[in-house]
Amino acid sequence: MNILALDSSGGVASLAVMCDGRIIGEYSIDHKLTHSQTLMPMLDELKSRIEYEPAKTDIIAVAAGPGSFTGLRIGAAAAKGMAFALGCDIMPVPTLDGLAYRFWGYKGIICPLMDARRAQVYSGVYTFEKDVSW
Repeated sequence: MNILALDSSGGVASLAVMCDGRIIGEYSIDHKLTHSQTLMPMLDELKSRIEYEPAKTDIIAVAAGPGSFTGLRIGAAAAKGMAFALGCDIMPVPTLDGLAYRFWGYKGIICPLMDARRAQVYSGVYTFEKDVSW
């Protein structure tokens, strides 16, 4: 299974490609340009560097929030347009769940934080139980 993942929920724009359970490429950028200016050029650069054929994409995973409202809209629109063109499915991934999942198998409490601006944060509290998957 080939998954193209994109995250535009925060200040950093990120893309990753996973083929058969292995991440074969990822690209993140934190620059002055908006996500609408960076996502597609990032995808073009990534696919050429890893020689990935987007037509082989089975699922596009996209950060679904919380996060920047404009960033989330840009990511969702990009994912929807690509999924339509490629004939593949879209899988929304709650942003905090995605951050917590990085620590799959950790026995303690996981508390991802995201800057929500104006001296506020988005947060959640997670634990993983043995033999339980999301």
